Amino acid sequence: MDLSKIKEFIVQEKLLNKILNSPDEVYPLGTFKSSEEFPLGWTNNINKKLFVDYYEELNQFEKFVFIGLGGSINLAKIASFINPTKIYIIDSLDIKKIQNLSKIIQSEKCAIVVCSKSGTTVETNILRNILSYKNKDSVFYISDHYISDKDKEKTFITQKDIGGRFSLGTHFGILPFYLAGFSINDIVKNINLANKESKENNIDNKAITIASIIYKNYLLNKNILSINSISNDDFIADWLEQLIAESLGKEESGILPIIQNNKFSPNLNFSNDANKYDLDSINIKISYNESLFYEFQIFFYVISILGILLKIQPFDQPNVELTKSLTTKFLESNQSLELEEKYYSLSSFEKKFSENNDNDKEKIISMLIFSSQVDKELLDNLEKLKVFCFKSQIILLVYFAPTYLHSTGQLLKGSFKNIENFIVHLHGNEDQEIPNSLYTLNTFVKNQAISDYMALKKYDRNVQFIQTNKIELNKKVEAILR
Repeated sequence: MDLSKIKEFIVQEKLLNKILNSPDEVYPLGTFKSSEEFPLGWTNNINKKLFVDYYEELNQFEKFVFIGLGGSINLAKIASFINPTKIYIIDSLDIKKIQNLSKIIQSEKCAIVVCSKSGTTVETNILRNILSYKNKDSVFYISDHYISDKDKEKTFITQKDIGGRFSLGTHFGILPFYLAGFSINDIVKNINLANKESKENNIDNKAITIASIIYKNYLLNKNILSINSISNDDFIADWLEQLIAESLGKEESGILPIIQNNKFSPNLNFSNDANKYDLDSINIKISYNESLFYEFQIFFYVISILGILLKIQPFDQPNVELTKSLTTKFLESNQSLELEEKYYSLSSFEKKFSENNDNDKEKIISMLIFSSQVDKELLDNLEKLKVFCFKSQIILLVYFAPTYLHSTGQLLKGSFKNIENFIVHLHGNEDQEIPNSLYTLNTFVKNQAISDYMALKKYDRNVQFIQTNKIELNKKVEAILR
């Protein structure tokens, strides 16, 4: 099927109309009990009155620290890149970052914004307890319900029928950009314009074009999508990586997004260059202003169309809750988890890079790093290792907990069973007490690592558990690079 035929099929079958009006005809149920549970609230237009009247209390503050994981924080991360002197984010258990933000919170006129749709995200609550311990009066919440009655006036309520990774048009997406200096009026106009144009049933529809190109490559057995942005630090590629991985990485198949690499076709780039749509490269021209909301909103329709074509339910997230439930079990029992089997050594990790790959396809290796401290030297070496691997027909994916548990975790537990996973727990770091808790941060991190290993094993994934420290891991990475 050539590209024009795919676009014609989407138009003739009126897939966009079915997404909006009869989604039960085009999507499997997935983990939903009925199609009425499909979270499609993001397709509705928004009104600026839902936002502008609620943010006045925040105008008394000069700086803002957003706390959250995955889809709840990804948009705030982009806002922090655009206005780094006013917007700060934390989505990790990095002790150094916690300490730095604690100084800012205590010394500046600073508000804390806790981002958690459910209000029960364990890591988010840990960070809130640490960072707000001496600053409880300046804490605000974004959630789909009131955390408690006393927080009612400080909670920005979002719609329950919009999933976390689709939350662009909610407080999760709009508040951080408003605080960064964006116009709510212009944000609303861009989202509503994207809704209007993306619902049009014609072959010039931008969402139909992008989805068709990605699907055509999928039919050519090219299921790896490279994603890049103007800056590696603007978090835009990370946002799209999560959206694709968590929506379309299911049923042992789907699309595998790789960021900051142009080796694979098609590659999808956000850049200053003119828009271009061809089979090998999709370029989206962007500016760091309100028009971002227009471009981002279109991708929700791209994902929805691809879900139909790939026969995947794009709105649920199966298989990613087990790690959370196992970790919660540890917290409730206050007994550390232990593995019955032996830990593997770093040598087993090194060996993977020297083994011959008999397949025509690239070998895929993921490192899932659990640590309360990761220094710049290690980060730089891991980036060099990624480049080294691509030259050797190896795809190296590097994720840091707890972020990936709430973003690309679906990719590892729900699709691409051929990924060789290494859970790497880095011990020996400086520790951090958690207020009103019987355990420390390092104890939590270790138990979370073991929980994720157990979850991957349960889903019959190829996984090894390595316990080491950042010095030894650095040495091993440098040895591989030599």
